[in-house]
Amino acid sequence: DTDTDTDTDTDFEIGGDCIDEYGADGFYDCVGDCYGDAMRSFIGDTFCDDGTDFVHLNCAVFDFDGGDC
Repeated sequence: DTDTDTDTDTDFEIGGDCIDEYGADGFYDCVGDCYGDAMRSFIGDTFCDDGTDFVHLNCAVFDFDGGDC
């Protein structure tokens, strides 16, 4: 089941599939926000994506942002 709205959902799986606000395939970050699959490139990019500025990847599912956090 792919969610098609862009708000934070209470019924989501971290890393699970969703459709982002632009209609593109996406995934749920650590707090349930849907981001386009392109944001996966932020994992392990030497910057800790902890949700302060954008996507939240600082959790076990994303290996704590690929070790960046």
